[in-house]
Amino acid sequence: MHKKLDVLQSLFSSKADLYCLVETWLTEHCTAVDVPGYSCHSVCRPVAQRGPTRGGICVYVAERLSQFVKVWRVAADNSYVWLHLPHVKVNKCEMYLCVCYVAPRSSTANAHSYPYDALQLIL
Repeated sequence: MHKKLDVLQSLFSSKADLYCLVETWLTEHCTAVDVPGYSCHSVCRPVAQRGPTRGGICVYVAERLSQFVKVWRVAADNSYVWLHLPHVKVNKCEMYLCVCYVAPRSSTANAHSYPYDALQLIL
């Protein structure tokens, strides 16, 4: 566990405004690591029927920007989360960011939900 915390500490030392992490393996009984200076939006995967729960998404936003980043949509199976960044403009359009956990094709836990489902929201 300490090696993973060391990796996180090293990652956050770069002081980026936004970090998107997948494969967090968090469940509803386990919370994300608190990182000073960041707010966290975490999406836990449903508890697996067999074996460990895998997947999961955490988005860390610099506290100075957290009021400008909103969770817009979350998949029913928690396989993706859409963020709305209304103050970030690209070609005069507001920005949306989708963070996806894509289960391996061999997985039966999420066989019906692939990134195409997330894209249907904007097409």
